[in-house]
Amino acid sequence: MLRFRRVIGVLICAVTMTTLVVGCGPNTGKVTGKVTYKGAPVPNGTISFVSSSGGKDAAPKSTRTSSEGDYMVKDLAPGDYKVYITTPKKGGAASLPGATDPSLKDMMPGATKSVEIPEKYAKAETSGLELKVEKGNQTKDFPLE
Repeated sequence: MLRFRRVIGVLICAVTMTTLVVGCGPNTGKVTGKVTYKGAPVPNGTISFVSSSGGKDAAPKSTRTSSEGDYMVKDLAPGDYKVYITTPKKGGAASLPGATDPSLKDMMPGATKSVEIPEKYAKAETSGLELKVEKGNQTKDFPLE
């Protein structure tokens, strides 16, 4: 009986270790980069990634660009994505999604600093921006013209 328990214990350890080793590493991708328009950073924009394959990953995964145009988006499933980018219209915080009160601009530092980009970049269907996401970390800059 003691030998049987020992064998079972060794098997459980072997299966657990195999699962840990094989399962190590993320199954998703993290993308970082910079968005520029005519060479200048695009601050306070929103960059969104939409899976080209649809399905459960069809909902856009979005993040904001920094004051220098830098962005980072995590937990993207590997695959092909269409990318679109929006920026606040002139007028600052009042033009940000969900911000209808102009007095909110005081609560959103830097929100008035923005660069208007062509409207074609605001939709996945018209932006022409695409990315193949792979497991792990990768960098992709989006120089807009």
